[in-house]
Amino acid sequence: MAVTGLIYINGVELQGVEDYQIEIACFIDGACRGTYRIFDVGWPGYPHLVFSNVYGSPEDNGKQVSYKVYDHAKAKEYIVEETLVYEYNGILGAYPNFLEFTITTDDCEITNEFYVTVCEEYVWDCRTYDESGTYPYTYQTDDGCDSIVTLHLTINKMFITEFFHAACESYHWGGSMRTTSGEHVHIFQTVAGCDSIVTLHLTINESATSEFWHTACDTYTWDGGTHTASGDYMHTYQTVAGCDSIVTLHLTINESATSEFWHTACDTYTWDGGTHTASGDYMHTYQTVAGCDSIVTLHLTINESYDTEFSITACGTYTWAGGTHTASGDYTYTFTAVNGCDSLVTLHLTIDDFAASEFWDTACDTYTWDGGTHTTSGDYMHTYQTVAGCDSIVTLHLTITPCLVCPATVYDAANSITYNVVELVGKCWFKENIRGTKYQDGTDIPFAKPYYHPIFPDSSQYKIDFGLLYTFASAFPEPTRAGERSICPEGWRIPTSSEWASLNMHDVVHLKHPDFWLTPNDHTNNTGADMRAAGKYNGTIKRFENLYGYTAWWSSDDPASETGVGGVLRYNCNILEIMDITKTDAISVRCIME
Repeated sequence: MAVTGLIYINGVELQGVEDYQIEIACFIDGACRGTYRIFDVGWPGYPHLVFSNVYGSPEDNGKQVSYKVYDHAKAKEYIVEETLVYEYNGILGAYPNFLEFTITTDDCEITNEFYVTVCEEYVWDCRTYDESGTYPYTYQTDDGCDSIVTLHLTINKMFITEFFHAACESYHWGGSMRTTSGEHVHIFQTVAGCDSIVTLHLTINESATSEFWHTACDTYTWDGGTHTASGDYMHTYQTVAGCDSIVTLHLTINESATSEFWHTACDTYTWDGGTHTASGDYMHTYQTVAGCDSIVTLHLTINESYDTEFSITACGTYTWAGGTHTASGDYTYTFTAVNGCDSLVTLHLTIDDFAASEFWDTACDTYTWDGGTHTTSGDYMHTYQTVAGCDSIVTLHLTITPCLVCPATVYDAANSITYNVVELVGKCWFKENIRGTKYQDGTDIPFAKPYYHPIFPDSSQYKIDFGLLYTFASAFPEPTRAGERSICPEGWRIPTSSEWASLNMHDVVHLKHPDFWLTPNDHTNNTGADMRAAGKYNGTIKRFENLYGYTAWWSSDDPASETGVGGVLRYNCNILEIMDITKTDAISVRCIME
């Protein structure tokens, strides 16, 4: 069995040895089973790879193979930590097994350490250290072994500090008394025995004295005390520098004066720049010639005036307070109350004249107004009484027209289809979308298609529920758009956009059929218009879309642009919109009676 491997001594790969210096021996059951003395080490890419052959027999299969490494130059023998299980294969020279021959030895290392504490820096082994730390250094002993010496170094720094201080008159520091401002330097020692240089920036401030004179009325408060007599008073303050400042007050006290009076007024009384509206005692402080307060008290009684008002409506004229008024307005008169104050009375007067008004109305067949029934157009008058009892003449301008009668159904002979009819906003409309494929002259309509959808594979149910979809050109054939080639039966036509817009007089939910729109919805179809979301054919992308969510009908407006005009209903919008529609799109058609 053959083995390859690398030799590691104390974790360092063995390399650069002389030929035959190193020898590897292998053992099974303590017996040497092969040695190899290294003279030609490695393969390309593995320059330090070593080789060894283990000799054995089939009986050695499964036994442990141990190794020893001999360094003949140092006369040392090392035990290899790795072992290998022997496997007999009768082949030498092939090296399928790989080992790291690991050797651990401590027979050649000497260690030592010492501790040093100094100020600023320390020189050791020709090196200067200025930071605390642990510094190892390896020497070589005479027998070639490492001698590792470790220095545990503590560097204490010199301290240079300064501070600022202000004192009054003098300051004791560093063992001496200082009386002048300036910089003073003193060297102390730190607890570690290093220098600590301290600079004092000293400011010497002096004490101060001052005095002032003051005149006050009755009392004067100064420095936390109240003084009521003239005299000299002293107080010691501190200057901003913290020194004594002795201040002397020369004080003169003058006395104040008081007086009072009584007064009665109506509503308000103005006194000394103020207006008073309530009875009570009011004081004002004036100044005496000595500059002291002179307090005057007003004892005031306020009597109220009376303000009243009333409203009157009269016909033509109204007489009040000795005068006759013929126009509406507010009138005031001042009386005198028992307390001598004014009593102001306001009259809110409304003068009603004879009134005249008119209105216009239209009805079919008959019109009932003011208890009478009218069957012919004309002007009718009636005289009422206003709430003020005056005449009010009202004129009705009445137009009587025949009542509209819509047929229940209309027969389309060209297509053999009968359509239901409904009255909407005073006009007769188809109750359903048309589904014919021929014009009234019997010619084929070029584009009349049902909506294509998997739920309508044969299109017959769609035609029943939603009618057919028509392009603009199909709805309005050239060269004429009326007469025999009309898409609507005789006497019927396609509505205008204003006629579509008029349907917004109804709440749109009452126009929509609830079963033919997306759900949920609040549609009622109360008008019987039976409008259904028939979708459309998008002529631009050639696709049917929006079934149950959208419907549109052509109107007879024909703008010169590339678009036609139509009425549009959407699932989520409760208004019938008038919008431009691409003429190549196909949408629904309904007819209105001419």
